Amino acid sequence: MHAACMCDTSGVIPLAEHHPGEYGGRSVPSGEQVVIEAFRVARTLGAADRSIGGPPRAWLLHRLALSPGIRVADLAEGCGLDASTASRHVRNLEDAGLLARTGDPDDRRAARLSLTPAGQDALDSALRVRADLVSCATAHWSAPDRRRLAELLGRLSDDLAAASTPNSPTGRGTSSS
Repeated sequence: MHAACMCDTSGVIPLAEHHPGEYGGRSVPSGEQVVIEAFRVARTLGAADRSIGGPPRAWLLHRLALSPGIRVADLAEGCGLDASTASRHVRNLEDAGLLARTGDPDDRRAARLSLTPAGQDALDSALRVRADLVSCATAHWSAPDRRRLAELLGRLSDDLAAASTPNSPTGRGTSSS
């Protein structure tokens, strides 16, 4: 049980002992340390509910909920996956009855994807379980701290997306001249 709110954390396995504020003697964490902390968060949230097959499939379902009727290739690009990986996940989600394919009226070779009612229910449930865990874990945090965490995670996500886009001003693929 989580001490602050009595939520069940028995299935959660810590990756390593963590001591807040200690980052190898540095007061500011390095990029590697931030990644390790992100791994720990992702692993804990992923372990909270495996009903839809883990974080990659949850992300695909979430993207599908935002863009019903999207093509597999566009879904793959939007999720940062290669087409074969996205296709494999899509096939498994379709087999599980969580998404449906329909023909693309503009291109007979392509298919459009959408969540089924069961897929929407599964996504809602997966988000709720994870959101409840985060709410439980941060229940003793102040409202400004929780708001700041959400803002910083959003900022990090946006900046990571920009940095990994080849032609963005902060992207790796740009030249400095």
